[in-house]
Amino acid sequence: MVADPQVIAYQRQLADVQAQASARRLAAFVDYQALVCGIALQPLTLRTYTLLSAWGNAFVRGTPIALKDIVQFVWVHHPAFHQFNAGMRRKVARSVWRHLHPVFPTLNS
Repeated sequence: MVADPQVIAYQRQLADVQAQASARRLAAFVDYQALVCGIALQPLTLRTYTLLSAWGNAFVRGTPIALKDIVQFVWVHHPAFHQFNAGMRRKVARSVWRHLHPVFPTLNS
């Protein structure tokens, strides 16, 4: 049985459209890690937004930002984030504090 030329043309068009859609989908996601307080962080997701919202973080609520809000935001987006990883959480908090309170602030400008 011989395939209809019009069906073959539609199959080629469909394959082209699917390839273009796939390329556009891949281009929409940028492989990017933000650097906040000198720490490479994971991107914001619905899960991390929900956690920050539940904890009343100032970045989500739009209230004045305190040091604890910055530390919380950085920790939630840190690659080692885990509920029971207290040691790493303390290291991240110290790193954020050191970044925001340099020993010689005039040397950083």
